[in-house]
Amino acid sequence: MEHWGGYIYKRILGVLSLMLLSISTLFGCGQDPAWAFYGSFATSVDISPLVCERVDEWMDTALMREFIDSDDIITDIELELEVSFDREGNWNQSVVQQSYEKCKNVAFYRIENLVKELLILRINAAGEGEYSDDELNALVQETIGISLSDYVREYIADAMPSLDELRSQYDSHGNYEVDGNVLIRDGMQEEFIAGDNSIVLAKPLISGFERDIDYPLVLIRSDNSEEEKKEK
Repeated sequence: MEHWGGYIYKRILGVLSLMLLSISTLFGCGQDPAWAFYGSFATSVDISPLVCERVDEWMDTALMREFIDSDDIITDIELELEVSFDREGNWNQSVVQQSYEKCKNVAFYRIENLVKELLILRINAAGEGEYSDDELNALVQETIGISLSDYVREYIADAMPSLDELRSQYDSHGNYEVDGNVLIRDGMQEEFIAGDNSIVLAKPLISGFERDIDYPLVLIRSDNSEEEKKEK
């Protein structure tokens, strides 16, 4: 369950920070609130639902959808994004390519576990007894001539969105401004609370401007811009 660690930490941090939003707006520090955004940040989005949707299509084709729910096994595939803000009022968001490669490996591992569960259900239904992982892998190798891992990567590879697909969905840029404790990006208004090394964004104030991400969104500073902040 180690993969839950970072995800739960971010959710807790986000919720606690949002609880403090109303308090933070009562106090002013006399400083331009935009200083908190200058620099680069890391955040992440869970692309598990995208993978599950495609795996479900495969299970429909293989007549296996009724046996198991993919979202019970395919979880927490966190894609890292880099978000940056400059002093001229420009912001940019992009997929981190190295993170994509990690996500792909995690996704295939989750899908392989899902296929194992499906095979075990089928074997049990046929009254063939229980199989260990090694025995199951040997059975797959003997039956189709390749390992289960290779089968997943070759025949269910499309379940993982391509890097270009994810870039088209999550890469973005535009203009921004900060008004009090509200970040305004191209018409989208997000309340925020800023710490020394992180910013938490709340769900957009105006309905219809939500992005394909979960809120609260936690931005963790990834550069060394302490000097820039001090200059403000």
